[in-house]
Amino acid sequence: MKKWITLFLTASLLCLSRHTMAQTYDFSDRKIPDNWYGQKEHFEISSPGMLHLNAPSGATSSFLSWGIPSYTNYLWECYIKYDFAASSTNYALFYLLSQQQDPGSTINKAYYLKVGGEAGNTDKVELYYRDGTAVTKILESSTGLAGADPLSLRIRLSKSAGGIWTLYADASGGHNFIKNSSGTHVSKEPFFYSAIRCNYSSTRKDKFFIGDIQITQPFAFGNNTFEDGQTLRIAFNKKILDTDIPIASPDLTIPFTTAVTDSILVLHFSTSVPAGMYTIHFNRLYSTDLDTLSDNTLTVEKKALYYTGQIRITELMADPVPSYGLPETEFIELMNTSVAPLNLASYTIQDPTITCKLLPYILQPDSCLILCPKDGCSLYKKNNCMELPCFPGLNNDADSIRLFADDTLLTDAFYYALKTLPSDYRKNGGYSIVRSFMPEECIIDYSTRFSNTSSGGTPGMKEAIPPYTTVTFETQFISDNSFMLTSNITGVLQDTACTLPSAILSINLINKGIQPKWMIQMADSIKSGTALHGMIHSVKTCTGRLKQIEKDIVLIHPAMPLKGDVLINEILYNPYSGGVDFIELYNTTSAYIQLCSSHLYHRDAAGKLQHTLLADPLIIKPFSHLALTSDTSILFSDYPNSDRMNCVHLNLFPSLPDEGGTLMFASAKDTMDVIPYGDVLQNSLSRNTEGTSLEKINTNTSAFSSSNWTSSASGATPGYVNSQVYSSNADAAKPLRCDPCHVTTNLNGQNDFVLLQLTTHENQSFGSLSIYSLTGEKVSELCTNQLLANENTFQWNGQRAGKMLLPAGIYIAVAEWWLPDGRKYECKTPVSTSEY
Repeated sequence: MKKWITLFLTASLLCLSRHTMAQTYDFSDRKIPDNWYGQKEHFEISSPGMLHLNAPSGATSSFLSWGIPSYTNYLWECYIKYDFAASSTNYALFYLLSQQQDPGSTINKAYYLKVGGEAGNTDKVELYYRDGTAVTKILESSTGLAGADPLSLRIRLSKSAGGIWTLYADASGGHNFIKNSSGTHVSKEPFFYSAIRCNYSSTRKDKFFIGDIQITQPFAFGNNTFEDGQTLRIAFNKKILDTDIPIASPDLTIPFTTAVTDSILVLHFSTSVPAGMYTIHFNRLYSTDLDTLSDNTLTVEKKALYYTGQIRITELMADPVPSYGLPETEFIELMNTSVAPLNLASYTIQDPTITCKLLPYILQPDSCLILCPKDGCSLYKKNNCMELPCFPGLNNDADSIRLFADDTLLTDAFYYALKTLPSDYRKNGGYSIVRSFMPEECIIDYSTRFSNTSSGGTPGMKEAIPPYTTVTFETQFISDNSFMLTSNITGVLQDTACTLPSAILSINLINKGIQPKWMIQMADSIKSGTALHGMIHSVKTCTGRLKQIEKDIVLIHPAMPLKGDVLINEILYNPYSGGVDFIELYNTTSAYIQLCSSHLYHRDAAGKLQHTLLADPLIIKPFSHLALTSDTSILFSDYPNSDRMNCVHLNLFPSLPDEGGTLMFASAKDTMDVIPYGDVLQNSLSRNTEGTSLEKINTNTSAFSSSNWTSSASGATPGYVNSQVYSSNADAAKPLRCDPCHVTTNLNGQNDFVLLQLTTHENQSFGSLSIYSLTGEKVSELCTNQLLANENTFQWNGQRAGKMLLPAGIYIAVAEWWLPDGRKYECKTPVSTSEY
């Protein structure tokens, strides 16, 4: 018996809810309502209760409109019948919300449905927003929904308070509505009318039928919020009928109880709900008007009580003297970027040496607060100011400030260093340092700049800061099958959110702090020296929100260098005034190589030794250059064409004296290269070597030869291929060969020398290499009775002995070499010289 009563009550409620409408026009009285406006004479009421267009000859458009109530949520429904197939000249417009009585007014602002309007049977139902003559499409139905001939269509459209529009339809004209499309659009304009407008040709002026017009405020969800970790408060737009409320959620498995007060439903969970997004289904919930929910599914978000980015450090004054208008005292500015008021009593702020607890203060959303030392607030004359008995000492040059909630959760970090900021008068003090960008919640970014305000800053005032939403990842291999993934976003990384070259065995978060790090172990080993690609699809952020990323990551498993793999390729030891030295390395292999734990040694003419350890991970790509220097910003200023991706700052860069010295590069196990450098290696025709680097000619030759070094033709080439690099096109079968074989003496950076390659194919041979004129005169000796290697490189700059230029013409290079067993060899090749 109880079961039958329940079924009867449910059926009765459902029936009643369909008739509790704010506006219902079924035309059962066979009259057009008296309070309607427009061209009533163009319409009539036909049987059975349908609004029928019966326009006079010569008319092409007719409308009716009526006043509507103002709601935050709307639900429209109507039946439309065409005794024809809709076309570009024959279709109806249903103005859901209109500011003007005449929907066609050129100044009207309105939302309207267009039913049909295309040739053929592909007609759709489309929702538009019109602002004067500007029109925006919000949604469109599936193709052909309004394409039938004749057309019998029932439409339902809902609008939420948040501007979500949802179209439902029954293509047979019945009440079996199926969701068809949705879109989002918000307008804060007031609307006063609804309207119907028919556009037609002469043969269709009596073929439109419209009926069952219903406009109501549906029973709908309002705002929802977690008041604490266990209590969810859901507001509705109408009072709730306090009966049994069956609720189901596949995501929320924690037991809960419900309580109803007027239009508020409270769910109290037995334990704290983890941060995340949850979907809740309400199977039977009624308002006191006996309405049912137009959409019975609600998505709620449980944010973390504290999370990264909830409060941001937006500005600070490290050096307040001299003052340009602000008090001569340090300050730190905080901003609440969340949507809820926050009590600062649970927060602490710290620098590397001191931790200071904040005082009780309710910081409202989108509001700022000044933190300053004792007696500082009176100087700013602002109410949004907090004096701290303990205040972090802000170093003038550089510092790191961190904000924690509950002493454990990092909310924000602010790092500044004067050397990274513009070199102008603001470096002398009196100007605050501000964020360059406002990171999205859960993202850390350290970009800073000086304030541009003439007074030196804007403490306590909200400033417009560009948003920052970019998520970054860096990888570092720890073993052949595991690597460290470092990111600027805090949250949870799941194996299903990653695509890697090998199956994932485990992902462990090992650092939740200022830079989150995950240790990822794969099933298969990766060959050292190689680079593979992977993809991070998403991260569950610190607020529990799933953030789609689709970010490509490069997994570089570098090899350790062997002898001959990485060589010194370019040296700048006599920079421009105010400039910096640099040392460029070149990877001669096809493998990625790890330079961490390598060493740079320098010995000057007096025997003083300097040592620099490359302690941080530093990878050099295959067949690539890497310039090391003490200040990349100065290097880029002096040499704008530098390859910035291949230039690296070293804190302990060795000082290279202008008079030269000996430079050595070593791995952890072996000496890689030794170069005695100085002006003796520069082009002898160069009058000034300041700002001119020494470049290696044949980059792949490991044995030092003075002939294999020369002056850069473009000043210097940090991070990219040398201006004087050797690229051989010579016949490798000839023992003595030249490439290039012509030298010009005008120092234009092109063909400044002849490069001679001598291959002896023997060890322990001795030899000589000379240049002769065509008359047989010896004009230059490049080497005499010198111990030779298997491969030897020499250069000739077109000069005779004594550094005098030779006349333009053809000369002969003659190589002679002999072995200890008495064998002797000779080989010749022509070379030439000219001024241009």
